[in-house]
Amino acid sequence: MSTRTLPDLAELAAELAALRAQVAELTTTGGRDRDRMTYAQYAAELGIEESWLRRHIKRLHHHKAGRCIWFTAEDRARNAAEVFHHRPVTASSAGPTSASTAAGAHPLSGLVPIPRGRRRAY
Repeated sequence: MSTRTLPDLAELAAELAALRAQVAELTTTGGRDRDRMTYAQYAAELGIEESWLRRHIKRLHHHKAGRCIWFTAEDRARNAAEVFHHRPVTASSAGPTSASTAAGAHPLSGLVPIPRGRRRAY
């Protein structure tokens, strides 16, 4: 049996307190960083269906480890700026689509009907 000196016991007590603090933090956050969100949490924050996030995950910024996917604060900021940002096109910014619209012709004058094709007998 070895005897420890008083400074050794103080260091051990400090390490024990640090470990207890880490365990308490992991217990309250579920083992995740506080800025990480799951599909369900992120969908609730955005007010959309979780299935939409799952269908469009390739377009969204996210982190993945195996099957676990999460969204960090940085990912959510990038998604808000790039993915969910929609700039509507107005008539003045779109410009004329063809020479006929620039000349004053009706904008739908270039449309042609879709060919019906061969009718099938069932």
